[in-house]
Amino acid sequence: MRSAVKFNRKGEIRLKPKTIAIVGLGLMGGSLAAICRKRFPKARVIGVSRNRKALKYAHHKRWIHQGIQRLEQGVTHADLIILCTPVGVIREYLKRIDRVAKPGALVTDVGSVKSEIVRWVDRQRFSRICFVGAHPMVGSHLRGITVAQDRLFEQGYTFLTKSPKTDRQACRQIMQFWKKVSLRIVEISPEKHDRIVAFISHLPHVVAACLVLSVPKKMLGFASTGFKETTRVAQGHPSIWLPIFQENTKSILKALSFFETELIKFRRALRSTKPKALQRMISRGRQKRSQISL
Repeated sequence: MRSAVKFNRKGEIRLKPKTIAIVGLGLMGGSLAAICRKRFPKARVIGVSRNRKALKYAHHKRWIHQGIQRLEQGVTHADLIILCTPVGVIREYLKRIDRVAKPGALVTDVGSVKSEIVRWVDRQRFSRICFVGAHPMVGSHLRGITVAQDRLFEQGYTFLTKSPKTDRQACRQIMQFWKKVSLRIVEISPEKHDRIVAFISHLPHVVAACLVLSVPKKMLGFASTGFKETTRVAQGHPSIWLPIFQENTKSILKALSFFETELIKFRRALRSTKPKALQRMISRGRQKRSQISL
């Protein structure tokens, strides 16, 4: 892909795509389009979505140069393609893209699960594309392009995943792209990535959903700030979260077992006539939470 790759005086790769295609224009895709217009001012940004309103909105905001509804038509001339879709359709989209993409096209994504997809990619023989999986740890329970913002990707880490079979040059080029978009990049194996996000992303969603479900409906009307903030992520849409839970089941179950262990400890401490055990758990939780950087 000669048009997308440049070298500086030190011989280091600089990614300079002429055309970027963003597939899916929800919160993530819309935000990515907005930041790409700023970070790659000479690139042509194509938005690909079946949602005409999303395309119209992105064009009105000048986040994209062109909006296209058909996947194949939208990615044909792209040097760089970013999939901002539910994880359940990534495999299908990669196969479709490989049939029509220009030779050497780079493909990355924003999906929350990586092991199964990367293993599947390693078994394929793509003729035109190179895929390197990514996962920006940003987002919201809110959906749609109207809540997109150009600073979204500055708010968290971006994981870049690779296996022993991942193309090294493609990985370096995709790294250069994400460095332009995100402030903090972590290169990691797909398996380790999935274990981490099971604890810090997927488990909180499970717990929030169960917490909401455990409260009698007639009591929910009295819920205030604490309850609302604690359960905010439970508002995530099933179309996004169902495939995530299905693809990362093993790691989520392990995370749940850790949570259940702590819950049992808390139950025992609460039943005890001595308050010290309960106090220790509250103190440990408070101390551990304070270690998370804001």
